[in-house]
Amino acid sequence: MNTLKSRLTLLFGGLAFVATAASTWVVSDLAVDALRKSTGQNLEEIAIQFRDKIDLDLYERYNDFKVVSAFVIPLLGSGREAEIAPVIDALQHNFSSYAWVGLVSPAGMVPLRSEEGALLGVLGAHLYLDWVANMGRTLMTPMRKRLNAEFIVADQSGAVLIGPPGSVRQALPEALINRMKAVESGYLTTALAFNDTPTETQDYLVGFTRLQGRGEYESFNWWVLVRKPAAEARDLRTSLIMVGLVVAPILLLFVSLVARWTTRPLLKMTAEASHLDPEKPDTLIRLRDDYAEVKTLSSVLRDLIRAWPIKRER
Repeated sequence: MNTLKSRLTLLFGGLAFVATAASTWVVSDLAVDALRKSTGQNLEEIAIQFRDKIDLDLYERYNDFKVVSAFVIPLLGSGREAEIAPVIDALQHNFSSYAWVGLVSPAGMVPLRSEEGALLGVLGAHLYLDWVANMGRTLMTPMRKRLNAEFIVADQSGAVLIGPPGSVRQALPEALINRMKAVESGYLTTALAFNDTPTETQDYLVGFTRLQGRGEYESFNWWVLVRKPAAEARDLRTSLIMVGLVVAPILLLFVSLVARWTTRPLLKMTAEASHLDPEKPDTLIRLRDDYAEVKTLSSVLRDLIRAWPIKRER
């Protein structure tokens, strides 16, 4: 309809809709970026905590071997070698994740040396990977409900050693490996897929870091990662868009009510003008004070109509 009310509704309603859509889009982008940054930093910090715990445990195992070596070295070649076995057994019983602890001939990587530096033998051990898995579960349990996150440990080539079902022995994405090689620790969004199930093809926020190692020994150079689905950020965007879709009709209704309030006195003056009889003062346009423009218009029209019969007689 070609009326002032419809034009006002269309004009201001359109402006309100465009402003709502634009602000919703901008706010959703800012909110999603802020959420991803905050969550990514949290995941990175958790990965670093996990890495430090692994490093600390490795250092404790290394110190265990230093202590045992101090007992074993004086026994080698002294005729008291039979006393070595109980010491090694005590070491293995002290930490349940030792798969094997033994003393072998001098042909290994961790040499035992006398005070003069002579190689006496090799004290070595194998560790079960459940040692790391148990640490990860202990660390992640309090955060699982809050972050819905999972931990992954991969070797230096990117092959998964510990991780979600179906991930073990799978390779990390090349883009992720390249990113991890470029920085000591960080976070990113990536498609961290391990198998063909639909839930594994989604994007993830991934915090990552690498085992540091110490001066006394070389580290395993493992990658430590913590991941969670990136869908939370998309859900936030969807929620904000839905809020915008709810707000837009409310704004349109408000604009329509404002347009009606604006045009109501004009429509009333129009109705009064259609029944106008200059000879009957009670049919004159009523002086209105809805707002300044209407007050001025009604006053001018009243004065004009009152003066009209006089001008006509002249």
